[in-house]
Amino acid sequence: MKYLISIGSFHGRTLGCLSTTHSKYIHKMDIPAFDWPIASFPEYKYPLEENVRENKQEDKRCLAEVYRQIFIVH
Repeated sequence: MKYLISIGSFHGRTLGCLSTTHSKYIHKMDIPAFDWPIASFPEYKYPLEENVRENKQEDKRCLAEVYRQIFIVH
């Protein structure tokens, strides 16, 4: 595996980056999309110092998706 795409992250608007995005269809019209592996990008709660436990759980959830994509799916 050479690429892992994060849901919820910004990949840019260049041609190469648009092939990785899963956002609005209007940004991808006539751009070929590849079957890249996908995992969630952490969505932290703020302020950080008041949400340490929740944010650690979010990290674990996202890292579990990454692990699954690297070692199980591909």
